[in-house]
Order: sequence, then structure tokens, then C-alpha cells
Amino acid sequence: MHVTVKNSGATVLAGIRALAACVFFMLAAVECIAQVPNVGWVVDVKSQSWHVNGRQESLTKGKLLPAEGILSNASPTDGDYLVIANMHGDIIRRLRCSNSGCGACVQNDSCANPIAPLPKAPEEAGYLSAAIDGIKDLFGEHPERYSVHRSRGLSYSCISDTVVVFNSDGGGDLEGLLRNCAEGTYNLEIRAAGSTHGGGQGGSPREVVVSWNPANPSRAVPLDLGAGLYILEYTRDWMSGTAWVLLCPQSSCSAAAESYNAFAAIVDGWGEQVESETRIAYKRAYLDKLSELKDKK
Repeated sequence: MHVTVKNSGATVLAGIRALAACVFFMLAAVECIAQVPNVGWVVDVKSQSWHVNGRQESLTKGKLLPAEGILSNASPTDGDYLVIANMHGDIIRRLRCSNSGCGACVQNDSCANPIAPLPKAPEEAGYLSAAIDGIKDLFGEHPERYSVHRSRGLSYSCISDTVVVFNSDGGGDLEGLLRNCAEGTYNLEIRAAGSTHGGGQGGSPREVVVSWNPANPSRAVPLDLGAGLYILEYTRDWMSGTAWVLLCPQSSCSAAAESYNAFAAIVDGWGEQVESETRIAYKRAYLDKLSELKDKK
């Protein structure tokens, strides 16, 4: 058998050029996708059926979303919802599903409006983008750590998650913790929250009795605890509640307190657009992140 091959070199060269062109356009497409700026992030979600731009990955809390992204629910179930904020922390989308499908909510309507694409990216990312970038991994790896379980006393709880500054004598300023509480005596149980790596949690709680007077909120209360993240439970008459507290010395606490207060103000500003348990979870995750950052210093 005799086979004649003509212009084999030219054929190979043409093939290489075609392959190179394909690779170039593939890389260009990937680069184009990578350059799409983020316009918002998932504040809260129910159901693993929510997606953006048809991607297989389900949307989860803290997930960043691209500008002009298309939100959809592949298999909607009655009660599914999705809440989106922009990079400044403002709520820009509230979606909810019924048995007949999913729609966008506007104020207190029936959530039957068409789901529009996400807006174009803002000029500046905003303060909250760095904060969310810091805590979104915590939500993904340890969602149960920040979950808030309803109890009979939860709706009556007056204490707040906060940063508590203690002085050189070991006394702490509890104004941020008790600012919404009426005058009276509160029994506090304080125990270490531990870390996301499972260390230092629990132990025997320290019991502290506080005679709280809103007229003199800055009075230091003896705590005799080291710096760190703590879980505090209180009881008073028929009321009870839980709060997370980051305790740190005055010399290194001002920046942490200022950062947390700014973050908490944005989260509290969501109001009824986001469930109270979710707002609490975000604030606790941020305290956890601040605690980790302080431990690394």
C-alpha cells in the first residue's frame, strides 16, 4: 500500500494555530467573567435551590453576587426566600416563593413582582464589603455556631451583643450590654465562647451579680476575666437571655469597639426585612472574627 502525504507541515502548523486561537478565546472568556464586579451578597436564604446566572452552586449566606446577575430558584417551594444587600449594606432584593412560583417583594406586597436582574456595580464597595469578606467563611464552615434558637424568653431579652472594655482593675463597662435593660439586679453567667477550632469553649461559668442603674451606665462592674470572647446568660425574675461579648483591655479595644458598633448599626438597620435571628447571627460572627484578629496580634 502506498500513501502519499501532502503539505503535512502546513497542516500541523494550521492545527496548532487553530488550537492556540481556541485557547486564547477561552482564556479571554474566563478573564471577562473574572472581571465582573460584585454588586451585592446574600444576607439570608432558605432553600438550596437559589442560583445566580444558572450556575450549579447554591447560594448561601455571605455569598458574593455579580453585577447584573440573574437570580432564580430551580425548584421553588412555598416559603423559600432570598434576601440580598448591596456592598454598602442596603437591602436591594427580597424574593419569596409560593406554590405558584417566586417573585420580588416590594414593601409589604404579595411578593409577586417580576425578578429583575441585579443592578450594575456601585462606584465604591462600601464599608461592609470588607466585613462580609471576613465572616462569610465562618458562616460556611461553622453555621451552627451562630444559630439562634428561639426560647420563651428570647423576645423579652434586653441584653445586647457587644464589645466590653475592661480597665486595669478588671472592671468592665457594661453600658453596651445592658443599655436596653430596666433598672434592677441581674444575675449573669459568663463562660468562654471558645474558637472556631473548638478550643477553650465551656468550662465553669463565672457568676456575676449586677445592680444596673441606667442613670449611671458607665460604672465599672468587677469581672476579673481575661481578654477574649464570652457567652453571657442572664436571668431576672421571669426574663432570660443570651449575648456574646468580646472582652478586651482599654489600651487595645477602641478600634474593635468602633468597628463592631459600625457593623451592628448597619445590621440593625435591616429591621424586619431580615429575621432577628439572622441579624444576631451576623453580629456574633463579626465578634468572632474580631476575636480571631486580636488573637493573631
